[in-house]
Amino acid sequence: MFALWLSSSLLSQSFTGSVNGLVTDESGAVVGAAKIVVTDRDRGTSFRSVADASGRFVVTALPPGNYSLVVEAVGFKKYSSSAFSVAVQEQRSFNAKLQVGDVTTTVEVQGSASLVNTTISNLGQVIDNKYILQLPNLGRNSMSLVYLTPGVVGSGGRRGDNSTNFSANGSRNSTSDVLVDGATVVTVEQNSGVTDLKFTPSID
Repeated sequence: MFALWLSSSLLSQSFTGSVNGLVTDESGAVVGAAKIVVTDRDRGTSFRSVADASGRFVVTALPPGNYSLVVEAVGFKKYSSSAFSVAVQEQRSFNAKLQVGDVTTTVEVQGSASLVNTTISNLGQVIDNKYILQLPNLGRNSMSLVYLTPGVVGSGGRRGDNSTNFSANGSRNSTSDVLVDGATVVTVEQNSGVTDLKFTPSID
């Protein structure tokens, strides 16, 4: 997996997303200690959490992908969401309303409207594989794909540098990181910024 941090503060950004929400009953009262399971539908892995006494929960460090959410609490029917996606730095919010009943009964919520993200101001961009395969890329330079992101411009107006020498939405150039499977592949160049790319990820 290839990810790119577009950030002026490397310590505050991540290529993962998260899911948060509130668990209530049909009357609107909060339900604490509910068990939360977020499942990656493509990889088959699960991420677990427990709602606090205020009914709130958060599941972090979710790689970009397709997920489903299940909420269980004693004395209530199981809540199950429809499939949803999580993109880079995206925070998806759910208000899980549980119905009184046996946990062996599942209430599945089909299709939820896309809501304005009010929990985080960070921006992320995912370049789908179909674009990587179909768009012309004569030099097979994966770093050129970063310019498909709105607000990203080359240093001094240039494009196509095979490094992190670009500016993202007003940040200083050469302040972004490149991650491959979660590990950085850039170093600080002498008398410069974070531009020394030790490994260029393959577009394949």
